[in-house]
Amino acid sequence: MKIKKEKSVSAFNRDVSLKGRYLYTTEEAYSLRVSRERQVKEIIDTILENYKRRLKVLDIGCGDGTFALILIKAISPKYILGFDPAKKGVESAKKRLPKKYSGKIEFQNFSIYDADSKIKKDFFDIGVAWGVFHHLYYPQKAIKKISKVLDEIIILEPNGFNPFLKIIEKTSKYHKEHEEKSYWPPTFRSWFKNNGYILKKESFHCLVPYFCNEKIAKILKMIEPFIEKTPIINKFFCGAVLFYFVKEN
Repeated sequence: MKIKKEKSVSAFNRDVSLKGRYLYTTEEAYSLRVSRERQVKEIIDTILENYKRRLKVLDIGCGDGTFALILIKAISPKYILGFDPAKKGVESAKKRLPKKYSGKIEFQNFSIYDADSKIKKDFFDIGVAWGVFHHLYYPQKAIKKISKVLDEIIILEPNGFNPFLKIIEKTSKYHKEHEEKSYWPPTFRSWFKNNGYILKKESFHCLVPYFCNEKIAKILKMIEPFIEKTPIINKFFCGAVLFYFVKEN
């Protein structure tokens, strides 16, 4: 099957040309900052809950390198390889990489669909995909490719249970240009199960949308802890869902 290149790749390259970074990693808006921080915290907490040793981490869809730079400070991994199909995103990541992290973080330009030919099997302890799969035209193919090289993976995606998020995806200019689309979590779980993974953790979190009025965002941030802790409500009101998958023995 011929792989059609996602239009979002061009959109992300354009973002870097205009801003030097991806729009959602800038510090320009309160909602962007708090949403990003909450999502990244969930990923880091999950890693720290399950690992006490230094890891080799595969940063899937590394974008402009923001997550890799946060991760190396938070968990002090042995090594991080970040890859992304957006060439300008990778170029930005390389430019922003401090010299002190040379050799500890590397960024490469290739697609997730080429993962099994670019990555050595079992070299990485864990992979992390922060907001990647909802941009893909062929998520099941991508999962199959990743399953050939990774036994453990943490994935953070928009929450497909959230009806408000579905509206945002259809009306927001940013979401439409970047082809944002949230998947139904049970469907997402089944795709990984079909490739030999079992679900170790699932959590619903983050109430503040990326591009949101600051006053509204601050109100949402105040009630966020309550919503996140309330069963059923968290599934339909939180904007993000984290999956932690491990290969069956």
